[in-house]
Amino acid sequence: MSMKLLAGSLIATALALSWSAPGLADPARPLLLAQASQSAEDIFWQSVQNSTDPAMFQAYLDQVANGTFKGIYKPLAEIKLKALGKAAAPSTPAPETTAQDRATPPPATEPTTSSPPAQTAQDGALSPDIEACDRAAAHAMDEQKPANLPGVTFDKLDTSAAITACLRATQLTDAPAREFFQLGRSYDKAGNYKEAMVAYKAAMEKGHKRAIYNVATGLMKNQRGVKKDPAAALALMERAADEKVMFALSGLGDYYRLGVGGRRNYPKAIDYYNQAIAAGDSQGYVGLAIMTYDGTGMPRNRNKACDLWQKGSSLGDVNAADYSKRYCRYR
Repeated sequence: MSMKLLAGSLIATALALSWSAPGLADPARPLLLAQASQSAEDIFWQSVQNSTDPAMFQAYLDQVANGTFKGIYKPLAEIKLKALGKAAAPSTPAPETTAQDRATPPPATEPTTSSPPAQTAQDGALSPDIEACDRAAAHAMDEQKPANLPGVTFDKLDTSAAITACLRATQLTDAPAREFFQLGRSYDKAGNYKEAMVAYKAAMEKGHKRAIYNVATGLMKNQRGVKKDPAAALALMERAADEKVMFALSGLGDYYRLGVGGRRNYPKAIDYYNQAIAAGDSQGYVGLAIMTYDGTGMPRNRNKACDLWQKGSSLGDVNAADYSKRYCRYR
């Protein structure tokens, strides 16, 4: 069978699996259920990713070139071709490089091996799975994030691609703590708070500082699958503040302003918001402005509140900008 026919067969199978609906509720068919939640491109890539035949990766790149696939795994396919000793040259003209493509640095070269051994923390940086997770879900403020990646904002997370990539990454031996944190972000965005908390806690136990803050905020409120625990939330938020995690000080301000667990303490909230502002935490402006606007624990002063929101907005804080737009438009 020619490679074109084989590629066409694989694509057809992928499309059938990704679009078929009957029987998905059947608990005896977990594989089909998992495949149905993935795109045709995901399934096609999974069918060829461990191949030692360069033609299989060329077939994938050809589908990217003709617009059938978006090119999510294009960097990995090119790595595979290079590792197998074949240049990545699509048989049809590739689409013009976009500004986003130009801004994305090329991935690290994968070691030449048909059956890669278990990855460790030392060689994790060379793993396509690690890199795929980093590109899909890295936090811009994560100290562990590769310096050549800008990170992905929460609202821009592609949950399907990120969860798939980060699940693979976290299954590697000695996967970096950030991979678990990134998996948690991905589940969080998807609304799967229970799995998000499991991943965040795993990252925290592996020494990821920002995960401490995420676990604390998750325990400050009741979410589906996660029970509110005010005492644990306070202890973890204080720990995050000690570790100088950004937004932890304003998080403590929120804790006392909102009275998490019935512990409303306005003087403490104001103190923590001011500490946050001094530390460059833009959310400190947001919380202090809310209290100033409402006259909570202090005299009401809407002009001052709007000034605070404006200062937070000037630091790029979207919440501050939103409050300023909604409540200060007639100043």
